[in-house]
Amino acid sequence: MDIASLFRLDEKRVLITGSSSGIGQLQALAMISVGARVVVHGSNQAKIDETLQMLGAAGGEAHGVCLALDGSRSNAQDLVRQAAELLGGLDIVINCAGTNRRKEIEDVTDRRHRDADPSGCDVTLPIPYRTSCYHCEVLRRFVRHFRRTHRQ
Repeated sequence: MDIASLFRLDEKRVLITGSSSGIGQLQALAMISVGARVVVHGSNQAKIDETLQMLGAAGGEAHGVCLALDGSRSNAQDLVRQAAELLGGLDIVINCAGTNRRKEIEDVTDRRHRDADPSGCDVTLPIPYRTSCYHCEVLRRFVRHFRRTHRQ
């Protein structure tokens, strides 16, 4: 057996949040390289388009969804629904959405975080966590439906 075949994801349907740049973009490229079909997600359409072009040049099937995650249940579920519609379902969800706002040490204070500054922990930590939970709610429905319709 070829060891590389153990890591193939041929035709697996993958949503990667935050994949229009950075680590998420590299994950999308890795998924394409092992045969997966990918939905690229981000909040900047131009970056999504650049990523889709890169993935297409690598020979993969990729689609894009431009949606700013706000931490709400409906928003996160909408992303999963859109991705599932584009790919005909989902097999894998990788949560990589996030941001890195660098500040001078003098500007990093507890007050900034308590006041829910967009660069503060009150925003940047809960949103990915809640988004993951809400994705799971939608994915459970897909799994239940799949099991009901594909019983042997």
